[in-house]
Amino acid sequence: MTHQQPDDLGGSDWDRAWFRVDERADCVVVSAGGEVDMHTSSGLARALQASTRSSPRLIIDMTHVTFVDSTALGVLITARNRAMESGGSVALVDPPEMVRRLLVGTQLQRSFAVHETVDEALESLPAS
Repeated sequence: MTHQQPDDLGGSDWDRAWFRVDERADCVVVSAGGEVDMHTSSGLARALQASTRSSPRLIIDMTHVTFVDSTALGVLITARNRAMESGGSVALVDPPEMVRRLLVGTQLQRSFAVHETVDEALESLPAS
């Protein structure tokens, strides 16, 4: 398990968002919390990029995310594309309503599996 360090986000941004990476045998679970926007999404991008080196199967737990902007959406799309290029997948867990609306508004709702819990996402992973 790794944690995003305050220095990696640059000062006060640490108070706004956090990211945690949990490597599992069959996938990587990246948990995020707080405001993921143009100031903090680079931390999410780094966590997801490191994760895809470990496994192309990602679960992004957004249970504690309170805000996202288009920059964060771009990070999610990049992670999805990178995972798919490696034969993997990306599932979102409990994304905030604004993320769900952004996905529908950009016609990306079918690009991500959405689950209510991490356990549900783990159970839905295709056999490797």
